[in-house]
Amino acid sequence: MEIKTVFIVAMLAVSRLAQAQVSQDAFEKAVDFVNCKSVELSLNESPTAGVKTQFQAKCTCQNYPGFDAIRLAIPKSEKKTIELSDEINSLKTDESKENVVKFLTEDVFANQTQYPKLFDFADKRKDKHGKDNPAFAELKTELKTELKKISDEQAKAQTIIDTKTRPDSLEQKTKSKIREKGWFDGFTLQIDIFSILISVVLTFIIVYCRFDFLKKFKKSSSESISGTSELQCEISEKSDDTSSEIKNLKEEQKRFKKNLKEEFEQFKEEMRKQSREIENLKNPLPTVQPKYEHPEVKTGTFFLSVPNSDGSFNASSASLVYKEGASIYKFTKIGNNRAEFQIDDREASVRLALSYPDKSIDPVCEALNAVNLTAKQITTVEPGQAELVNDRWVVIKNQKSKIRYEV
Repeated sequence: MEIKTVFIVAMLAVSRLAQAQVSQDAFEKAVDFVNCKSVELSLNESPTAGVKTQFQAKCTCQNYPGFDAIRLAIPKSEKKTIELSDEINSLKTDESKENVVKFLTEDVFANQTQYPKLFDFADKRKDKHGKDNPAFAELKTELKTELKKISDEQAKAQTIIDTKTRPDSLEQKTKSKIREKGWFDGFTLQIDIFSILISVVLTFIIVYCRFDFLKKFKKSSSESISGTSELQCEISEKSDDTSSEIKNLKEEQKRFKKNLKEEFEQFKEEMRKQSREIENLKNPLPTVQPKYEHPEVKTGTFFLSVPNSDGSFNASSASLVYKEGASIYKFTKIGNNRAEFQIDDREASVRLALSYPDKSIDPVCEALNAVNLTAKQITTVEPGQAELVNDRWVVIKNQKSKIRYEV
């Protein structure tokens, strides 16, 4: 039964293979059609205007032109399209004729190693998700339809040829059988003898296979029994080991409980000590009255020249003595970081201040009368106040020195 099944499957496979193959002429016709349609799509996307129209005027794909006609119709300026057409034509040398439709519409566009130009042609016509763009998808659909049509036409032609040749072949075989006599004088007797021989051979094969199967089954059964005995011994040994491990674990558990109890007693003793320390800390401490020290107020006089435009003086320019021709303002400290200031009443200071009043006077002084550049004296009605910030004496807001020009 098994041998018959194998024989039937083999016959079906051979029949299927014969149906899947096509003749060389049909295969080349299919390749030329793929070539023509691929060239059309390539020229349609060319930057050179009108090349597709020129090609279609010389070559119509629906008429199934050959490679030479396709090659001559491509404009010479389209080098990449020419290279693509040459690579497609090279498919004719491929020995495989099985599943032609899948080979020419899918496989050749996916084989980058063997067909790099066809792979690039297909890859450029895919979106970011790897799907074919509408034009390329439409090309594949049209190719599949036309290639199936070519395959069907070839199959019909083959059927007609077989129908015509089969009677002639049968007649020739019949005549040859009539002429051939001998070998027990009869075709029926020959078939009977041949059938008996095949039956004997098949019977021998079946008996041999059955005997071999029983032999292997007996051997595997004995091995299984032996393995079961070994497994029982191994289980017994592991059971003894497990009992020993359980005993060790129980002893370890006892030691652990003992150590845990000792550590717990030590912990309780530590807690009692900490409780006593906390009680001691709760007792009130003697109150200590804080002593406040008043900062010593430093007083003194120093002199500064022209102020900065933002109403401040550079502390580094201060001089403890008056310098004629340089000193304009007199500062008197009223605290560590505060001081009162006014224009020095010496004639040299007044003259120096009036030489550039917008720079020397306006940033830090507020005039109570009109500015008079010919004034002989500048009277300070109310001194200004400044505060030492980092390395500058900065005039406090709304605390400019109030002055009056005297003639």
